[in-house]
Amino acid sequence: MTYITKSILTFILLALVGCASAPIIKYRNIYITKKVPIIYVPSPPKVIRPVLYTTTLPNKSSSIGILVKAYYIDTIQLLQYSKKLEFIINKYTELAKNNPKLPPLTISTPHKK
Repeated sequence: MTYITKSILTFILLALVGCASAPIIKYRNIYITKKVPIIYVPSPPKVIRPVLYTTTLPNKSSSIGILVKAYYIDTIQLLQYSKKLEFIINKYTELAKNNPKLPPLTISTPHKK
């Protein structure tokens, strides 16, 4: 080996050994208490499924007129039920957008348009 390569290798070796003698840095965890807003959303109100009028008919072989009326009543019951569910979904969407101090969510029958 030539003199230049020996001196370069010696310099690199000393540089590496010199780094090993540097003080070891000890890290520690510092915990900081922060106030984080908690979004309070009330639990959804209980909506009871309607008992459909066609299930309460005593005789399934009733006349066609009675069956049509029964299915008409069923349709009205299901529309009212779906409006209640839609009202709840709309309220939760509004709460997600505004996030005010939330009162308990109560439900009443939606108004007809």
